[in-house]
Amino acid sequence: MPSFDYPRFQSLPSRVQQLLHERVQKSGDFSQLRTLHLGDDLATYGQQTRTYLLPQPPEVVWHAYTQAHPAEIWQGPMVNFLFAYSPKHADFFYQTDENMPRFYPGLQLYNWLNIMGPRLIVGIQVMDLDQAQKKLEIAYVEGGLYRGTQILSFRPNGPGTKIEHRSYFRSASRLMDASLYPFFHQMTIGEHHRRMKAHLNQKS
Repeated sequence: MPSFDYPRFQSLPSRVQQLLHERVQKSGDFSQLRTLHLGDDLATYGQQTRTYLLPQPPEVVWHAYTQAHPAEIWQGPMVNFLFAYSPKHADFFYQTDENMPRFYPGLQLYNWLNIMGPRLIVGIQVMDLDQAQKKLEIAYVEGGLYRGTQILSFRPNGPGTKIEHRSYFRSASRLMDASLYPFFHQMTIGEHHRRMKAHLNQKS
């Protein structure tokens, strides 16, 4: 289990600390967690597609999206990095760990969402990292409200890059799937892509 003695955790809002304890207790052995969408018909899931344009070429954008430190790209105000679990190392990594593994299939990443206050903790796992095709897939880890997957494709757009971000999602509530999730998901991924754009501009 992640260490609750990690100093950054102690400074989190009390509600986030509560959510963190609940999620960790519910998760149990992180090495045994699954991504529940596998085997499902994604045509039965809610779907959302957004496109983002960046001025840098695909190779540069791909490298930034897959090799940036997670704590740099998920630092709020909505999506806030908590920790990562690496099956390859059988260990947990925290915000200040410079040696944190970068994206690879199997890596789990956990964030807390601030939507008019702390709402929930979201766990995702890297499913596919196809450098040749410039395709990245991440999926929700069991233990959260949602199951589903997100596929990001990076394509040339003149001298720049077009990112297509496709999301498939399902919960126990049709109301959430039809209204709440698409709205807030668009906000959270929009924040992420804006953060990456700023990150890339700083590197240029």
